Amino acid sequence: MDDTGWNISRLLQLVPYTIAEQIWNIPITAEVQDQIMRKDTSDGRFATKSAWQLVRTEHTIQAVYGMIWSSIIPTTVSFFCWRLWQGLIPVDVVIKRRIGSHMASRY
Repeated sequence: MDDTGWNISRLLQLVPYTIAEQIWNIPITAEVQDQIMRKDTSDGRFATKSAWQLVRTEHTIQAVYGMIWSSIIPTTVSFFCWRLWQGLIPVDVVIKRRIGSHMASRY
């Protein structure tokens, strides 16, 4: 340990010089107990909500989804429409794209 509080020789064994330099420029003091602080919360404490916000991927909701997943449409029909929208129903166009030939019903 030197006057900054860091063990510089040990630090240089673990990380490249440029990173070690950035680390030893961080002042530390023995008078304050270490604690973990989170940047994604206002008080620095862990919260499940903040962890969820950090890992989830937000997508804009398309208007078509409101029509597909309407409460007046039966769930089975909603799933069928969603699969059709995602290209998961093997209609002629999709089959042609997958196998590279036309269906017998077309020609």
